[in-house]
Amino acid sequence: PGDECTGANGSPRSSFIGGASASASGGACGAFGNLQGASNGGGGGSGVGAGGWALACTLAGHTDGVLGLELSRSRRHAFSGGNDHTVRVWELQSGSCLQVLTQHVSSVSALGWHLSSGCLATGAEDGLVLLWDVSALDEAGTASAGGQAGEQAASPCSLAQTVRIEHSEVLCIATSLDGTALLCGLDDGSMALLAAASGMAAHEQGPP
Repeated sequence: PGDECTGANGSPRSSFIGGASASASGGACGAFGNLQGASNGGGGGSGVGAGGWALACTLAGHTDGVLGLELSRSRRHAFSGGNDHTVRVWELQSGSCLQVLTQHVSSVSALGWHLSSGCLATGAEDGLVLLWDVSALDEAGTASAGGQAGEQAASPCSLAQTVRIEHSEVLCIATSLDGTALLCGLDDGSMALLAAASGMAAHEQGPP
């Protein structure tokens, strides 16, 4: 399992930086809620208020560049992949880093959803694609939204499957129309189709 986001003294390794909307105690940042409200019509339909866009807050924790991002289906959590070989799981309302996934040994360059299983897919520059079971995270978010007390699982994301595309770097990930397969863009100009029906074997689709 990945390491939890705590330092040597037990405090969160992630820092939540921002303007007036970020509290000194690391409490909820209203910026994400405000932006969601604006996108739903609060800003004249454009999602941008009269003052335009501005930096509201920063989620800090990676030790090198962030290469990929993905939101959870509930939009309450975010996943980030970095040059530091890790995937970080964030709670957007509080800005807390809930978990650090450390199973990658190369830069994590792509994130996407395998919709039929509900798993998060992460791809790296060594050709490794990992599928993560994030159902515990979704269930905790649903309980919280419903006013239930349910506690957040210590390690809400767990490794479900591993696939390696040999001699290639995974640069991006997209899901198929029916959600059962993943298409990975590779550094050599080809794409690899990962299909559950064939045991998630990699089939490269290159130029004709």
